Amino acid sequence: MLKATLKIADLENFDPAVKGCSIEFGESCIWPFQHKSLESSLVKSTEQWFFVIRERQGAADGAGVHSVVIDHASTDQFRQHYQKCMHWPLDFIVIEAARRGPRLRVRAGHIGSLPIYFHVEERTRTVTLSWDFVDFMDKSRAIDAEIIAHHLSMRTFYSARQACVGVNLLTAGSTLYVDRSETSFEYGATTSSAPELSGREESDHVLEFSDTLQAVVRSRPTAFCASAVELSGGMDSASVAIAVGDSVASLACGGILLGDGSSPKQNVRRQGL
Repeated sequence: MLKATLKIADLENFDPAVKGCSIEFGESCIWPFQHKSLESSLVKSTEQWFFVIRERQGAADGAGVHSVVIDHASTDQFRQHYQKCMHWPLDFIVIEAARRGPRLRVRAGHIGSLPIYFHVEERTRTVTLSWDFVDFMDKSRAIDAEIIAHHLSMRTFYSARQACVGVNLLTAGSTLYVDRSETSFEYGATTSSAPELSGREESDHVLEFSDTLQAVVRSRPTAFCASAVELSGGMDSASVAIAVGDSVASLACGGILLGDGSSPKQNVRRQGL
């Protein structure tokens, strides 16, 4: 959802400002990913500020992609905007900064489906964030043998530790904290806060599942921007395809032919579509 280079020293000496499509202060910069399904804002008070980029909800009005700036927010206004971000139902990334200290905190949303990788340069106390892992190839080329072994043997691809030493992933609900001398990472909560459904013995589980899945699809702003779904062909993908078909007006579908396209399984699958 974004790329950023954040120097801890700049937090104390410079005030962030929107310049074109980016947020700049000193030698630091935040580059939000420009897409109609995303929205971002910068909220500033006297001693602190935060920047949030998040998935736009389906009920949005299709506003532009440039960041909204809220200057001179009072303590109550700042808290209200922050709490709204923390309870956002879709995915988000929040960058928080305190001028005194100075200190930085980066929070990932509770869904964690949009990747944000990070690296902290200890000597210069510079934090690099990016959705593109390739951006870190000049930061570290040392391979983490333990993680590679996990990937190959256990297929555990979703983890904070990544293949290159010193490059990590902000997993769902996690927090990165950085100040002049300390760096810490905290995983998100592993327990679900979803309330228990009442009357489960008498409920229609299939209907509940269908309604929930369609609500998730409708929560995305497909009315004014294009979205793509990659389907693997299994039961989960079939459920998503049905929900999208029932909830989205205009659809286009494509597939990949493997080999010469004459596989019996492929023929049966195409005949069933």
